[in-house]
Amino acid sequence: MQAKKTEKCLIGICIGLLFLIFISVLIVMFTRLILVNRVGVQNGFTDLVLGDAFEDELNQEQGSGFKINWKELYPFESDGITPETKSRTPAEIIWSKIDKTKERFDFYSSRALLGYRTYVELAERYESLVGWNFASYGEYNGVVEMPDGYLTAYVEKRDVTEHANALIGLDRFCKENGCEFLYIQAPSKVCKYDDRQISGSSDFSNRNADEMIKTVEESGVDVLDLRDSIHDAGFSHHGMFYRTDHHWLTTTGLWAAQKTLEHCNENFGFNADLSRLELGRFDQKVYKDWFLGSRGKKVTISRTAPEDFVLLYPKYETKLHFIVPEEQIDAYGDYSIIYNMEEIAEKDLYGKNPYRGYNYGDQPVIQIDNLADTDGKRILIIDDSFGNCVISCLALCESEVVSLDLRYFTGSLENYIRTFEPDIVMVLYNAENIGGTIDRTTHKDIFDFR
Repeated sequence: MQAKKTEKCLIGICIGLLFLIFISVLIVMFTRLILVNRVGVQNGFTDLVLGDAFEDELNQEQGSGFKINWKELYPFESDGITPETKSRTPAEIIWSKIDKTKERFDFYSSRALLGYRTYVELAERYESLVGWNFASYGEYNGVVEMPDGYLTAYVEKRDVTEHANALIGLDRFCKENGCEFLYIQAPSKVCKYDDRQISGSSDFSNRNADEMIKTVEESGVDVLDLRDSIHDAGFSHHGMFYRTDHHWLTTTGLWAAQKTLEHCNENFGFNADLSRLELGRFDQKVYKDWFLGSRGKKVTISRTAPEDFVLLYPKYETKLHFIVPEEQIDAYGDYSIIYNMEEIAEKDLYGKNPYRGYNYGDQPVIQIDNLADTDGKRILIIDDSFGNCVISCLALCESEVVSLDLRYFTGSLENYIRTFEPDIVMVLYNAENIGGTIDRTTHKDIFDFR
């Protein structure tokens, strides 16, 4: 009898805990999706509910709150809906929405508990004690610690056909409209030369990129593969990256800009003064132990340590016109105006992201005009977040650089190219983003080049 009472009591406790967790998830979802995202409320209550679990994500979403209808400014020639999309049955649409709702609930159910980060740190300490790595070699989107302490994540093998065809199509469009085209392959943290025990067996980012590059080069697309440039220069591949983040160092971004313009000088008739991008011509302001990258935040400081962050300042005179429409920035000044010091000035490992300090992070459109003596070329660069610390370096040598991030620029790229009339269009993507199906329904896919 006593055993049955104990069993019923335990069952009741378990049911009660599950009910509390379920209610907690609903409260968090309502607070973030309705109060914060739709109504725009952000106060003590929302901070109490969300701050511990979503501090870093909310910080990524912060901005001026000013949104531009890029589709209205740069409309598509058609509605952008493909025949494949139009042929979807009602059942397929419903199941797609159910899947998205399930994914969202799964995400929030893993973040909804008060004290979320404390639980994560305790779990990571436990894993450290028992000697586990962060993720198994077969797990994608998990964090893996490489032997030298650098944190990475593995990418699955993907079909690259659609991405290759999209690049080939953009190359042809640019040439038909009188401008050059260059695809720049930024590296993932896994090196295809030095990490042979991983690359091509556990991580397929390099294999995906290799297959895509082979296809586009056979069709005449000009490619600058920075993975090979790093290897040929004898640099430490991992050393070009932040240890706790997936991005490359800000000094690597400067080097990438120099290699890009060197390629343009040799192949497209540019006359960029590459000496402007030599590291010795910059002062480096070092913020000691100031940065905890995206992967470091996932495993917390119980398993890794923060690292230094560097801001670059040219030693020579600079005069820039810096425009970030959705931050309502239209400023004139020296190179320092490109920095968002709100992300850097205060040391906040979980709440701030210094990498977003470069050119205000991921933006639909960034325009930098160099008012000093330059080569005079106009560059349109389509980039992911790896371009954040590259675009302003390019602008030190050329008269005008415009960056588009297609995750946020929802207008027609083709329309923008016709309007802007650049001398060259560049696409700079990191190898982790290569492959898969292009979503042509939202105009937010980075390979939707229409």
